[in-house]
Amino acid sequence: MLFRSAGADALIIEGMEAGGHIGSVSTMALMTQVLPEISIPGIIAGGIADGRGLASALLMGASGVQMGTRFYASAECSAHPNAKEAIVQATDTDSATTGRRGGLVRSLKNSLTECYHKMEDEGREAQELSQLVRGSSRKAPIEGDIEGGLVQAGQSLSVIREVLPVQTIIDNMMKEAREAYELLRSYFVE
Repeated sequence: MLFRSAGADALIIEGMEAGGHIGSVSTMALMTQVLPEISIPGIIAGGIADGRGLASALLMGASGVQMGTRFYASAECSAHPNAKEAIVQATDTDSATTGRRGGLVRSLKNSLTECYHKMEDEGREAQELSQLVRGSSRKAPIEGDIEGGLVQAGQSLSVIREVLPVQTIIDNMMKEAREAYELLRSYFVE
């Protein structure tokens, strides 16, 4: 098909629940619409932070998942501890998007996002908004400034309760995915 003939080996399908630069369509809607239309592996991203999300994506026909926020809050991630702790302390409603008139970016709510939204509501020029956030993607993960920088994080925050080693995160995800699979099987009588 189109992607394979263009040389693609797989396609990452990222929904608006993801952290960082995003689109405006949800992960579920993208899985529903895109996975049946491709003949190469589809990797789902956006809002996947535990084994239940993994199981859901696999059930929809994905070949795997891509996770950013969950691994941002991992022991091996080189991000500043302040940024990791901000993710751990966040709840499901603590992320926001900036850039309604341009490319959307999802990050944790803070002083910078509040200022951006205020300026955006006032109708400030794109150049002024761009100047406000210039360098902000570095301030939080590198310098630890979680109020003046952007902690780019997705919406599935409440399940991230601690900074863990990557191996533990993966082991927990696989256990949760198996449990989700068994729950699904229980609904079907043989």
